[in-house]
Amino acid sequence: SVPARSPQQLIALSGVKPWTGGIHLTSVGLKELDNLLCGGGQPLGTCIFLEEDRWTRDLAYSLLKYWCAEAVSQEQNLVFPVIEHKRPSSFSPPKQTSKDRNAVSDEIFRLLMSLPRNLHWAKAQKQQSTAAPSNMDTPATLGVLEEDDQDEDVEEGLEIAWQYKKSVQEKMLAQPFSQKRSQSSSSNIFCHSYDLSARMTDQKPLNPADYIVRIEDLEGRSKLPPGILLFRELVSLLKKNEGKAFRMVLYNPNPALMSVALPLFLSHIRKHKVPVVLLVYCQPSKDYKGLSRLSGSCDVILKTEGFSARRIHPPPPEFRLLQGILTISKISTVTAAAATGSGFFGDISLSKKPAAFVYGFKRDRRKLHISLLHIPPEDYAQGGGSVGSGVRSGAGKIPEKKITQTLGCASNSGESAFDF
Repeated sequence: SVPARSPQQLIALSGVKPWTGGIHLTSVGLKELDNLLCGGGQPLGTCIFLEEDRWTRDLAYSLLKYWCAEAVSQEQNLVFPVIEHKRPSSFSPPKQTSKDRNAVSDEIFRLLMSLPRNLHWAKAQKQQSTAAPSNMDTPATLGVLEEDDQDEDVEEGLEIAWQYKKSVQEKMLAQPFSQKRSQSSSSNIFCHSYDLSARMTDQKPLNPADYIVRIEDLEGRSKLPPGILLFRELVSLLKKNEGKAFRMVLYNPNPALMSVALPLFLSHIRKHKVPVVLLVYCQPSKDYKGLSRLSGSCDVILKTEGFSARRIHPPPPEFRLLQGILTISKISTVTAAAATGSGFFGDISLSKKPAAFVYGFKRDRRKLHISLLHIPPEDYAQGGGSVGSGVRSGAGKIPEKKITQTLGCASNSGESAFDF
């Protein structure tokens, strides 16, 4: 069994910070999403269920990239368990062939090779090259950082008006005030900043094979159910902790198999206080019951919907600046009793629930942003404003065709039976 860790040992782990109620947090890689989860990150011993859109996958895929990139930046253990099916079984796709059995591994390989570029690393490299001009001949991938990346963590007072405005917005979004951090070193950074338009492999060599763990076919190995065998396999992976926080991505798992193993695995983690966080990444499936059971075992359920594929029913003009919608279907509150292993994870509480459950995605050239849905100005409404003779857009509803009445030969109203 994995030995339990004391609070002092958890604080010493890279990328882990203490929080109220005796829990410890780690970042998901996106500060705006951290602020929506339990006060600033994902608690250790919890699981996030991330479901991508039916038509597009860019938004959910970007959140997954952030989550994995933060694990690499914090030098945490990142693991992708992949089950190899040697023969068709009741837990494998019905039309699985030898050619597509490694499709999941190939997708994970492409995911790891496309992780976003760490802007904090680039900033540190730029400072080192400025301090040591004699080493400018060494090849290094440097970039121009955004202004908000350079000074986003150094504002402490409220000396000018825009800082006061920003602090009020952070308070409304339940964001903690920024603390001063050392700009010369990125080891004490809780959440790094990333550039989705560039790759981390240009800064640090990554071998995807080091993060993929292959599990042999569970069918016919024992008299025990495959779900119990998968639970034992997942527990055995925790023995390779090596004094670091552990991140596990369950990439497109089988709902029927994982819905049995995941609750047991989470109970084991919380009982032994193992520094582990999980993320379940799923695609929409016709197995609604299986996905419902699997998502019910998770602590946070996030669903993304992109607007790029909505041709017949486009989004309303009020959302023209957004690329999609983020829906928080469930978010659990970790209490002090649950942190000590003697309690349970409850649903939304009034004291720690987020400001809203539906948010908008904004994507610029390099970053993905999550913002509250505000009432837009009147000029964004279709057909005029909401007052007077104008009406709003109707949330993308297709306008009805108006029937033009024409005058007949026998009447002036056009509605007589003698009209022809």
